[in-house]
Amino acid sequence: MEAPFVTTIMKGFGFIGATLPVIVISIILLIILYRLHKNRSEVYLFIIVLLGSTAFNVLVKTLIKRKRPISDLIIESGYSYPSGHTVGAVSLYGIITFLFWRKLETTQGRVSLIFFSVIMIMIMGFSRIYLGVHYPTDILGAYLLSGIWLYLTIWIYQLIMERRANESTKTKE
Repeated sequence: MEAPFVTTIMKGFGFIGATLPVIVISIILLIILYRLHKNRSEVYLFIIVLLGSTAFNVLVKTLIKRKRPISDLIIESGYSYPSGHTVGAVSLYGIITFLFWRKLETTQGRVSLIFFSVIMIMIMGFSRIYLGVHYPTDILGAYLLSGIWLYLTIWIYQLIMERRANESTKTKE
């Protein structure tokens, strides 16, 4: 059942999750991140998470080749599984949460960050189903695949940072 007001909001989320807006949001956040903290490794992590999830999404779409549902609300091209908008949302808002969590000192700031990210990720997934361009399993698959990618890249990043810290400590001794 379609409601015009809800459809407009869902299309707005579709726009926010499209390639160009995600690139613009990412560039702005990268500039903020670097100017505030001068930490190139975090900038590299941000880029690796987003580019890697995009490449992973394209690879899986190409391998699975699931056709999209037919929608009367909007027309999308390409394969359906997994949802690229949802993969992008998990990666973008997930890495934002990871990187900015440590920089926020208040519980209220951290809770707000998590709340915002979870809402953006969930609504992005819901909007793709509502607009009729994805099946629910496309969204669940995107959450799973992107969540695994995000977890692995953060885990590897933390291992590298710990190793660098240990080497730095040994050098000072």
